[in-house]
Amino acid sequence: MSKADLLVPKVLAFVGLALDRVPELSPDRVKLVINFMLPISEWTEYADLESDLLSCLLGGFGYNGRHIDFAAVDAKGYMEGAGMATIPPPDITAYVGVCGHKDANFIAVEDGRPLAYPKSKTFEGLGMSSIVNSVMHFTDDVQGAKAVFRFLALMDKPNKQDQARKELAALIKPHRLEQKLTQTREGFNKNWGEIKQRIDSDRGIKQAQAFYLVGGNAPIYKSRFKALFGSAFKPLNGAIKQLSDEFEEINTQWAYRAIDVWMLHLHVTGRTWTPKGVKEYVGAK
Repeated sequence: MSKADLLVPKVLAFVGLALDRVPELSPDRVKLVINFMLPISEWTEYADLESDLLSCLLGGFGYNGRHIDFAAVDAKGYMEGAGMATIPPPDITAYVGVCGHKDANFIAVEDGRPLAYPKSKTFEGLGMSSIVNSVMHFTDDVQGAKAVFRFLALMDKPNKQDQARKELAALIKPHRLEQKLTQTREGFNKNWGEIKQRIDSDRGIKQAQAFYLVGGNAPIYKSRFKALFGSAFKPLNGAIKQLSDEFEEINTQWAYRAIDVWMLHLHVTGRTWTPKGVKEYVGAK
């Protein structure tokens, strides 16, 4: 199912959980503000989703035997990249690479906002799932994807080879392990080769004045994108560290997944992260 298909039930479940966790919140005495983000390929559905959310949250929905309805709600949809779009100077064209599970998206950013197709691009089928599926069918897709990610993240580090193999070794029969490790490396190299070839043939992305990399799989591609874009590649180490420090349960991989949404949250609440690697909000009161 698409993210758009799952958005409304996920938001309602999250709102219900939040009310359970913070019982002093009363829906009839607070204004609920929901900002959500959609992949560029699903962006055309944002208006319908805004309407559906308002209908459910104002009209009422059921959660764990409880009827919940709010007196006041704002719901606004944003295209992925909207948070990262708040970082580059307004007078340049930047790109945000989003390394997802299914696809790889490259979002053009100008004047503080992400742009739709055709300036932005989707490289369909070049996400992590293409690598995972080239290795084998895992009984647990999530566990398999995590094991492949861990192997790829550590495979170029000679002193961590045993650690890199550990999770995949637990999922693959011993007599097939070496073959599958080789297939994983080859699958990743093929995936990256196709991404690089398409970037090289796309003048807009290739000539980006600034390039930012986000998404849960960004860590395994980071060094390659940095080599490809040179000085235009803008590392997010400071922001990733700050996000991880602010939310202790978020590791680096999750921080790369959340950073676009986090930047959007800062922006809509009147704060802007400054790319200096320091804990500083511009405009914070």
